[in-house]
Amino acid sequence: YDVVLTITDNETGCMDTAHITINVEDLLSVTIPNVFTPNGDGVHDFFKSNIKGAKQAEAFIYARWGLLMHSYDALNSSWDGKVNGGISVPDATYFYLIKVVDKFDEKKDYNGHFLLTR
Repeated sequence: YDVVLTITDNETGCMDTAHITINVEDLLSVTIPNVFTPNGDGVHDFFKSNIKGAKQAEAFIYARWGLLMHSYDALNSSWDGKVNGGISVPDATYFYLIKVVDKFDEKKDYNGHFLLTR
């Protein structure tokens, strides 16, 4: 935002102006879904986090017993519920770990679970 302040002295009529530009940056915001339905209906077909104010983010999806199912760039991609070149995983609870680096180079980890159901 460009801000301009102009002041006029009532007695002398002299004016002065000051200019400043204010840059507003997004703070880190991470929203992670708790369910997704990759059934091809066009609604919630991908597990995708909404991440704002980050420089980078990497996501890891695990099955119940700790097997890594998928990993991806969480800022630019998502998971379609498939592994090994197109095999759909079964409906179940899965676990995520999302590693985020914010604009100030601070590292933050987010973990939890979600339900995949078709």
